[in-house]
Amino acid sequence: MPKRDARNLVLKTTAAETQFLRTELLAGLNFSKIALEGEDESKIERNRANARKAYDALLRFIPDAAFFQKRPEKSTHNCRN
Repeated sequence: MPKRDARNLVLKTTAAETQFLRTELLAGLNFSKIALEGEDESKIERNRANARKAYDALLRFIPDAAFFQKRPEKSTHNCRN
């Protein structure tokens, strides 16, 4: 695979990961808000449980996301004698 194609694949993957995490975050926040504003106990519990599912998904997938991976540091050491 040419270097340019590999870079594009990484960028597309990172964009998809970002969109997924953003969607989970927004869904969780919306479910939380609905639960906090609710009056019906069963609906509050359902929305709280859905918010928790979104939170758990974020905890599961964030460590694997490419943009959270530690990148090797560039060496400033000159190896020439």
